[in-house]
Amino acid sequence: MLRSLAAVVLVLGLVGFQMTTAWNGDKLDLLERVLKEEVEESKKSGDSTNLPIVGKITWQSSTLGAYSSDKAVDGSSSSNLYPSQHCSHTITAARDPWWMVDLGSNHCISKVRILNRGDCCSERLEGAVVRVGPSVTGTENWACGSPVTAAQAAPSGGTIEFTCYPALKGRYVSVDIPGSATLQLCEVTLEEIPLSQCPVPQPFNVVGKTAEQSTTHGAGYTADLAVDGSSSAILYPARHCSHTVTNSNHPW
Repeated sequence: MLRSLAAVVLVLGLVGFQMTTAWNGDKLDLLERVLKEEVEESKKSGDSTNLPIVGKITWQSSTLGAYSSDKAVDGSSSSNLYPSQHCSHTITAARDPWWMVDLGSNHCISKVRILNRGDCCSERLEGAVVRVGPSVTGTENWACGSPVTAAQAAPSGGTIEFTCYPALKGRYVSVDIPGSATLQLCEVTLEEIPLSQCPVPQPFNVVGKTAEQSTTHGAGYTADLAVDGSSSAILYPARHCSHTVTNSNHPW
């Protein structure tokens, strides 16, 4: 990049030195080549570019009235649910609501932006998680960035940005809110880097890491048994599985 900038300065210096003469084709060609190389170098470095998703196939866990999932990728910048109807909306207080878009093929997603509702109830987006990956079941894919905080959800009509670090390879991008919630999205936009530059996810060893759960069933089925390294799927009598009290909320 420094070499390219130096070349640009050199060309401009030559031009300034010869102001009394017309530019010849060689100087124009040189400047054009330098600028083209700069663009190509930027692409190779993994800079994000917009990924058009307007009109892509979408679906969601439930739909309130006319506010279908495709409203979140209709290209509108309106953040008003009513009467413009440019936002998607699940039924109110649904269990684990989610929304998903099918990109049609794998892409390397670097950023996701959500335009929050502007005419009411922006706080509903608190806790939302963005995921990217190969599975049509969104919760099986990797999380991009962190869940939406109360401060991020508070501004009416605000745009919330999720940075996938590292960038994530996948065909499906989803948004979900764990628990009882209402999911409303007025527009979702994406950025990507070249697929050839996408990092490969590496397994992470969690055996022996600190684990907690909301409740524990009996005396032996503690949270740490879920990260004890055992491949046993038998709860009893092996005791290699964690177990909460039945019907616990947010169990592990």
